[in-house]
Amino acid sequence: MIKCSLKHNLICGVAFLFLFGFAQGAFAKPPPKPQYSAEDKELLRQFLRKPSAEPKKTNAQIFRLTKRDTTNWEVSENWIDKIGGVHWSDSVPFQMVKIEWLDKKKAEQLKVANYESLIVAMEHYQEYLKRKKEGKYDFRMFEILNNDRYVGVQVGGGYQSLLYNVNAASKSNSGYGFNIGFFYKIRFKKSPFFLLTGLDFDYYQTTLKMNNYQEKSLHVTPNGFDFDFIVDYHSYQEKSGIFFVNVPLMLNFERGKLYQIAWNVAAGLKVKIPIYAKYSGDGTLSTSGYIPSLNTTIRNIPELGFEDNFSMSSDGKFELKPVIAASFQCGFFVPRYFENKLYVGVYFDYGLNNLQKNQELMIVYAQTEPANFEYGSVAQAASKLSLIVLGLNLKLRF
Repeated sequence: MIKCSLKHNLICGVAFLFLFGFAQGAFAKPPPKPQYSAEDKELLRQFLRKPSAEPKKTNAQIFRLTKRDTTNWEVSENWIDKIGGVHWSDSVPFQMVKIEWLDKKKAEQLKVANYESLIVAMEHYQEYLKRKKEGKYDFRMFEILNNDRYVGVQVGGGYQSLLYNVNAASKSNSGYGFNIGFFYKIRFKKSPFFLLTGLDFDYYQTTLKMNNYQEKSLHVTPNGFDFDFIVDYHSYQEKSGIFFVNVPLMLNFERGKLYQIAWNVAAGLKVKIPIYAKYSGDGTLSTSGYIPSLNTTIRNIPELGFEDNFSMSSDGKFELKPVIAASFQCGFFVPRYFENKLYVGVYFDYGLNNLQKNQELMIVYAQTEPANFEYGSVAQAASKLSLIVLGLNLKLRF
């Protein structure tokens, strides 16, 4: 009797458990439908599986993902919430819009292409899918070049000219030049602003043309009369070539993402140090003398240095002072195939102070040898000498 009761109870218990499990399976809610893009989840998993900068740790361990998280992460989406700094789109399936790790300590712990700090952008999502389909996908595409420090080389050229302040009836300036050198920039902490400096070289080739320019200088005749030595430049043209060494100190703003245009603006000052200046000039001029006490003009005595409409030419070196120039740059880093390392832009410099070191006359009258003139540059005769630059430049950073 007892044995029958036990057997009956056992059969009833097994039947109850079977029916309970069947009912639970029939009426239970299905597993939640994935909410996040499968492509994006796989991209994150690829990154998290990679070794970090810390010995014997993966990127997943830097984010404190447990073994349970990584064992089940192809099915579960709970681990996604533990990856801080991930921004998703508003509609299902959620797609990554932006990932940013701005904390320096966190960035140094992670290891993606060995960048010290990292801002990862997925706003180029369609570009990523396209390149992955073409077999051109590279994990570096997942990054913006956003180091704390950059060094690079630059080259440029355009309108580079001296500005002569001379009292001529008419004058025209034209010029060109080039720039070459290297730059160095360091980021202000956790910001898109940099301190930009470096060392570069400028060459200025300037042509000045002027008409009806006059100079006067006071002298004394052997008889003791004061007279004005007058030089009338009917036409004159001078070419000058100058090399400068430049040291910029500028505030630089940069913002952008890989495979998108990264805008770059900089403003500040440059110290320009002239290291070489040479000129050559020619023109037609007349010289005369005027004695105020006698109200007399002296002309056409070549042996005394007074002559009408003669041609002259001269060349030589001249000295300039260092100049402080206001400087501005604007451009962008080329996206796609250059990985935002190639910069194209414009630059503008304007001298703030007078470059002229010693103001001198273009022709010096020598009473001991009045027929032999000593010639100089119009750069030394101008009341003020400045500079202006407007050009295009290319930069390549490393």
